[in-house]
Amino acid sequence: MFFSLPSLSISQRPDGVRRLGLSPLPRIIIAAVAVGSIALLVACGSGNGGKPESANTSASSGGTAPIYNGDITSRKDIPFFILVGDTQRTSGYEILAGREQNDAPRQLVLDKIAEENPAFLVILGDLVFQGDDPSQWERFDEFAASIRQREIPVFPLLGNHEYFGSHKKAIDLFFSRFPHLHGEFWNAVRFGPLAVVLLDSNFERMGRDLVDRQDSWYKGKLAEYEKDPGVKTVVVCCHHAPFTNSTVVSDDAEVQQRFVEPFKSSAKAKLFFTGHCHSYERFALFGKQFVVSGGGGGPRQKLVVDPRTRKHEDQYTGGEIREFHFCKVTLEEGGRLRVQMIRIDEGLKNWSVGDEFVVN
Repeated sequence: MFFSLPSLSISQRPDGVRRLGLSPLPRIIIAAVAVGSIALLVACGSGNGGKPESANTSASSGGTAPIYNGDITSRKDIPFFILVGDTQRTSGYEILAGREQNDAPRQLVLDKIAEENPAFLVILGDLVFQGDDPSQWERFDEFAASIRQREIPVFPLLGNHEYFGSHKKAIDLFFSRFPHLHGEFWNAVRFGPLAVVLLDSNFERMGRDLVDRQDSWYKGKLAEYEKDPGVKTVVVCCHHAPFTNSTVVSDDAEVQQRFVEPFKSSAKAKLFFTGHCHSYERFALFGKQFVVSGGGGGPRQKLVVDPRTRKHEDQYTGGEIREFHFCKVTLEEGGRLRVQMIRIDEGLKNWSVGDEFVVN
């Protein structure tokens, strides 16, 4: 489809990030239970492939879902758009394993995006922890209220957490909020001389037929944009990172094969955004830029930062745990793109530009 234009003690830090303290042995045991429970949630999905039945707001969604705007035609004079990743709340199992619950930072990130008032917003997947839970979608809607109030068009990707639980119910809850996606798992947005390609990297969940159809569509879109003189730059987005130094998730080899290889062959494709790793990373590879942006409020992940042991050279200088953030992409004269990582400090008081680069 083509569009035009998160003994035993809970502590609350001053910055609003909640932590739970455990002695080492209980933490190991609970972490093992948490991993097993999350794996069970994934396994419980029906796994049906293909385009879902028309998204609805029946009892499966807990009532009428709020509708997010998808029309950017009236916002073409705004010269920038924003991307944010992994806004999901932390599950109870993860909290017991000692991971953060970041309600305050998440709200600040989404409210700051609304204040910026971009032409549109791309959410790089994992909007919620469990896709088939209506109450989690209701909490997301509360966090994102300022986005809806400003009528900012929203183009979300499906992350792995959107597939957790019952497949049909989860997909209904997702698409009922974003009817402008028309139930399609992959999309493209034209924004002046820029084309933004939005892909689904949940290959095992999609099924072989959908994966093959997406591959064909993606390669066709890249070829179309190469021939279109009105398109100067192509930005590709999916959820799973092809490259990361995360200690929690790994490089996604299938994303490398299916998405990065065609991306490398496209002269106009210059910028690749992903989430999944709850941090910020930037890699300069093959003469192109790969950005991992998962700073929307999910429990943050440690990175390997030692140059002697990390897998990839990170262009961003930061610690093992990095700031909550979003990315702002601005169209400048001459077709240049200015990309900024906008971060909030650990005290959740001050916003600043953490990383900045230009794509010609």
